[in-house]
Amino acid sequence: MLTKRLSMILNDLEHVLEAAAKGDERGYRLFFTTLWRDLKPALTRLTNSEQTGKDLFLSSMITFWEVFVVQQKPLPNNVKGYVFAICRNGWYAQKRWAPREISQDPFNMSEQFSDAGSYPFREEEARYQRQRAMAIALEEATEKCQCLFEQHIERGIALKDLEKPLGYPSYQAIVQAKYNCKKRLIARVFQLLQKQKPVILTAK
Repeated sequence: MLTKRLSMILNDLEHVLEAAAKGDERGYRLFFTTLWRDLKPALTRLTNSEQTGKDLFLSSMITFWEVFVVQQKPLPNNVKGYVFAICRNGWYAQKRWAPREISQDPFNMSEQFSDAGSYPFREEEARYQRQRAMAIALEEATEKCQCLFEQHIERGIALKDLEKPLGYPSYQAIVQAKYNCKKRLIARVFQLLQKQKPVILTAK
């Protein structure tokens, strides 16, 4: 069942996505937060954890962004059901494979590596492993990706304001570049975490 607010947004979703593709993400952010509020109870019941449900939702929304904003494919008839199905499939995949796949979030990189419970060592050691893997992955990233991360993620400059200074031919091109850079970065971090052995940390 849809809330009244989500129903109103979905009725105008095509225009919201068109605006997002042109650089105006205000409507998309409202869609994002409203859809999360609608799906949170079901995802929490599915996973027995609000945080895990949120991770699944964030991961599903990077897929949604790629398919319907970047690639501009036709929307499914049931958008809420489509996103929930991605989350549910991701949850079943997590239960089959360990450690779980790191989630992706097009809006906040700081939440991507928050789950230490899947790794076979203590939380503080897991945090150190993630930080080390992230540092290595960032150092290995291409110069263009490093520049994009620094300007957009660290300095908070909007993508539409970086399009011309960084030499991208269109807003869609820089959105796609950001997606590709983050996808490679996260894949590399996950690869490094798989290879790393636990580092025993001692209190000073």
